[in-house]
Amino acid sequence: MWYLARLLLGVARGPSYGQAGGTVLSKRPLRAGSVKEVRRVLEIVLVILPTALLVSFASGAQASHLHGGRSALRWGGFTRHALHTHEARLSHLAAAKPAIVGTASIEGTVRDAVTATGIAGIEVCAYTSGIFEEEGEEGGALECSLSTVGGDYSITGLTAGEYIVEFSTPFDGTLDYVTQYYPEAETFEESIPVDIASGQRRSGIDAELSKGGEVEGNVTRALGGAPLAGIEVCALGVISEAMACAETDSGGAYLITGVPTGSFKVGFRATPDSGLNYLTQFYDNKTSYEAANPIAVEAEEKQEGINAAMALGAKIEGTVTSGETGAPSGDTLVCAFGQSNGEVASCGVTAPSGAYTIGGLPTGAYTVVFLTEGPAEYYNQAFSESDATPVNVTAPEGNALNVDAVLPALPKRIVAPRITGNATVGGTLTCEEGSYSGVPAPTLSVEWLREGEAVAGATSATYTVQTADAGHQLQCKVTATNLMGWLWVKTAGIPIPVPPPATTPVTPPATTPVTPPSPVGGVLPSITVVPLVTAASRVITSHRRTTVRVKCSGGQCKGTLQLLLRVVSHHHVTTLVLATGSFSLQAGAGSSVVMHLTAAGRSHLAGDAHRAVAAKLKVSLYGGATTMHAVSAS
Repeated sequence: MWYLARLLLGVARGPSYGQAGGTVLSKRPLRAGSVKEVRRVLEIVLVILPTALLVSFASGAQASHLHGGRSALRWGGFTRHALHTHEARLSHLAAAKPAIVGTASIEGTVRDAVTATGIAGIEVCAYTSGIFEEEGEEGGALECSLSTVGGDYSITGLTAGEYIVEFSTPFDGTLDYVTQYYPEAETFEESIPVDIASGQRRSGIDAELSKGGEVEGNVTRALGGAPLAGIEVCALGVISEAMACAETDSGGAYLITGVPTGSFKVGFRATPDSGLNYLTQFYDNKTSYEAANPIAVEAEEKQEGINAAMALGAKIEGTVTSGETGAPSGDTLVCAFGQSNGEVASCGVTAPSGAYTIGGLPTGAYTVVFLTEGPAEYYNQAFSESDATPVNVTAPEGNALNVDAVLPALPKRIVAPRITGNATVGGTLTCEEGSYSGVPAPTLSVEWLREGEAVAGATSATYTVQTADAGHQLQCKVTATNLMGWLWVKTAGIPIPVPPPATTPVTPPATTPVTPPSPVGGVLPSITVVPLVTAASRVITSHRRTTVRVKCSGGQCKGTLQLLLRVVSHHHVTTLVLATGSFSLQAGAGSSVVMHLTAAGRSHLAGDAHRAVAAKLKVSLYGGATTMHAVSAS
């Protein structure tokens, strides 16, 4: 889930872009951390970026052809093909998708709409509606092919299913054709899927492409005027949601092709993967999209001299490590948002070494957030925005270094608890809690048990043995809790002897302090492991299905999922079931689970297509617990 979030951020449009042997159980609570603060981060990542920050563009939009349609606004300006291109350029951010293995194919011819002659070098891609899933059995398939001389193409190796077919100019290509979807659709939403059966050879999936306009210019360093290579330049539709991009070459020149007729604003930025540290700007030398000067683009005409001189920015750098293993945490999303306006300024992704850099920052104070599948973490080891330590930078190159983080981790037992003291009626026992790791540091609570059942009111570290304990075993149960969840550990049982019957007064024998069984010498209870399911905080909707990332631990996990939304109207509260699904995972496995939208879900999510919806994910384990998770659905 948090890889898709990186893609959304990368292409969003905005101004800147016991005792040994005791029983051990760990389980996540119904509310892991502050739901309010986690939701705040999700709103920034998934709502503010794609909508309110209307014009940020980044590495995910690396394609010289046009991306149009509602997805340009909802997903920050890239289509499924742009996602494919992004993965090809930034393959170090995620494992490669598994190749499609099938015997079906889609074939056709690509022609010029005016001359009807075949066009060579057009990229034709077929992808399923599940292209945004990282893994899983359903969806996620994508195959592309280039048209040959004469315009013919063939996409092979497809499995049975429905595919959207897209025709576009490859990134950094010299062709000047506007992107089109089959059949003759300008946007993804207007396209009609191509249905193929296993082994079927589906021919006649043709396209006639129209030529677009071009935008050309040069990018230089503001200091010294030297050419600046590797800067991404994007033409952003003023009225439409169209978007087309290119990258400057070694001489600082760029050429954006395949731009349809219309009004556009042009932005210049250093992408996160470029390693450059320059402030985002818009034509003509403006710091925001709103202030930018629009340009008019006409088909088969070129807008020249759309130049920019880029000024150096500031950087935030640091290292992220795993709270669970202590090893470097690669592939973690780190974002900086301004304290003055709450808008995301820029983001970075950690390398395998755990190091990250967020560049191109204007002078100011920033809140740095580290986004993983657990609770959002803020610098410095804070788990709410109000507790975050501000990070100050000054452009140019007044950088903030060593802005590090240790990611949240479930509590773990380091030293087991044990019982010491006088194990006779009237004697005092002490529960030594042991020690535990976890991020944030866990809090500890104690509970005394008689034959495995809680003793009412016995929750302090010391316990006076009662008459009711005679002839039974006592245990101490220590629970370690933090934002990620909780873990409890029980000591081995301590037998309490039955006092001898009273006859004649006798001098009571001297009592001997009881030493608990050693870690290797006693008879120890078996370890009970309860399966648990954790869910990502982002739910993605596509057509009639929605997906969520879940992970299983502690044993095999089987159960059902429900996506719920509370709706208040006319003083009545109604809970809508937006989607339902089921899952079956082995211990330690994770997967993107597909849920099918209900009629209410399709209607409600369609109505909220331009913003994320705060919902609840109900996870029900067969024969186990039911938990609720706060999620953001769109």
